[in-house]
Amino acid sequence: MKIECIKKTIDLDKIYWAIDCFKAKHNGERPSYIIMSYETKAELVDKYYFETVIKNLSNILEIETLFGIPVAFNEGLKIGEVEIV
Repeated sequence: MKIECIKKTIDLDKIYWAIDCFKAKHNGERPSYIIMSYETKAELVDKYYFETVIKNLSNILEIETLFGIPVAFNEGLKIGEVEIV
């Protein structure tokens, strides 16, 4: 089994800055999603930045959020790559 032992850091300030830029370009509207890979999520979860919100108790629909914005996952993105849409 191979593991990667190099510690990577995700610059959360850049994500927050990109959200602010999105809002500026879209008349103050918040982004619909933040898209990232599961590897990026794992790095952020280590630092306790993620929240899980249960939206519907009857179906137990859990939504992971970052800064209150839902997060979607795309394994086509590299670690640290994030799309704001």
